[in-house]
Amino acid sequence: MLARTFSSVINGLSAVAVEVQIKILPTRNDHEFKFEIIGLADTAIREARHRVVSALKVIGVKVPSHVLVNLAPAGIKKDGSSFDLSIAVALLNAMKKLDLPVKNCGYYGELALDGSIKPVVGMVAHAIAARKNGWKKLFVPAINAEEVVAVTGLEIIPLRAVEDLFAYSRGELLPLEPSLKQELTDSNFTCLADVQGQEQAKRALVLAATGGHNLLFVGPPGCGKSMLAQRLPLLLSPMSNEEKIESAAIHSVAGIATKDLLAGKRPFRSPHYTISDIGLIGGGHNPKPGEISLAHNGVLFLDEFPEYKRLALEALRAPLESRKLLISRAKYNQEFPANFQLIAAMNPCPCGRLGSIRGDCSCGPYAVNKYLQKLSGPILDRIDLQVSLQSVDINQFRNQVLPSKDDSETNLLLKIQKAQRIAIERQGVSNSLLDNKRLLKIVRLKNSAEDFLENFASKRNFSARAYFRVLKVSLTISDLKESKGVEIEDVAEALSFRSLEIIKDYARVS
Repeated sequence: MLARTFSSVINGLSAVAVEVQIKILPTRNDHEFKFEIIGLADTAIREARHRVVSALKVIGVKVPSHVLVNLAPAGIKKDGSSFDLSIAVALLNAMKKLDLPVKNCGYYGELALDGSIKPVVGMVAHAIAARKNGWKKLFVPAINAEEVVAVTGLEIIPLRAVEDLFAYSRGELLPLEPSLKQELTDSNFTCLADVQGQEQAKRALVLAATGGHNLLFVGPPGCGKSMLAQRLPLLLSPMSNEEKIESAAIHSVAGIATKDLLAGKRPFRSPHYTISDIGLIGGGHNPKPGEISLAHNGVLFLDEFPEYKRLALEALRAPLESRKLLISRAKYNQEFPANFQLIAAMNPCPCGRLGSIRGDCSCGPYAVNKYLQKLSGPILDRIDLQVSLQSVDINQFRNQVLPSKDDSETNLLLKIQKAQRIAIERQGVSNSLLDNKRLLKIVRLKNSAEDFLENFASKRNFSARAYFRVLKVSLTISDLKESKGVEIEDVAEALSFRSLEIIKDYARVS
């Protein structure tokens, strides 16, 4: 008898539907046992026969002597252990031990030898694909059920063991309620109220959050660069439902917890500078999302910015502009989303004390110049805000009381959100995503502001990209003021966030 069920396989960040076909074949020798799986299956899938046989034996079901499993379409490579449950269900239906639904249903789960059902990777991506395919019901491991229930339009049946299949057929197992609410993990951080000093850095964080601008902190060790960077996600608005599902799917494929994402907390990724190019960008033999895709809809923090591999940093160029990554290889073409906000931190020189009040720099102009050359001009041009930090006087920390979130912080967040709405209503995207043609149509520079910017850009030999980046920051400053035009003060403040130019001048002149 031929029976079938449906499942899917991860391909990049999406899932492709797979039909699991099972046929029980006659055998002449009762002592001969064959359980064959065909359809371009990897080792983990072929080993499913042992897990299925053992799991069914626990509930008293003996598997026939000759079983043939086909995974269609046969031309797509299939890997992982998520097909165990669909194979077991198809087998139970073929043996008439159960009569579980097949049409518009998907089955996912890895079987343990004792019959329990283990979670699988990429369950959110599977659920999104199921909804696109018009499926209505998914049978999933109970551990995966809480993240999958966020994908609306699907009836989710949580399973802990094979016995739950029989409980469902008897009407004893109910679908998971779609009203399940996720809660954010508790955080001890306020936004900016407990940050001592660093007023320009805090102002830069507000501008970055408002306009979606990239940000670079330059300062000596211990001045608070990493601490400030961790505050940026707290200034960003919670994610929309579409963004939640999109980000959760990426993290699910990578095997990373999705609880906070589904609660609306934006991603914050902070990889170490020893990370490989593929780890940062994505790809590999079986293409997987890199850190820039895991930071999609959120923040990517790169500490010790010049210490990252040069090729890895240069590979950031295209994603920073296009907000996506296209990986082309001989065997595949994959597009990964990469709409992230970059925030980086670095020392001003190798010893970290250039311009510091805590000690004299021992590097010299040549060492400083060599250090800065690790960052190319095109990469720095893509960073709108470059802020120089100094160590905070210890006296400021004496007798300080850490505040809770107060009205001023609430007002700040409301002010940021209002400026964001102004930009969205005006142009449909944040200021950082404006193309140059639309930017020139939108920005209303007063004559004095226009002359001031052009003269400054000419003296500093700005590239066209740097010029337009300054314009975007000026527009964000204007939006925060709810001004109808960009004034010379807005342009001057935007130009003040080019701190790395000062350090470069030191290295060239000295």
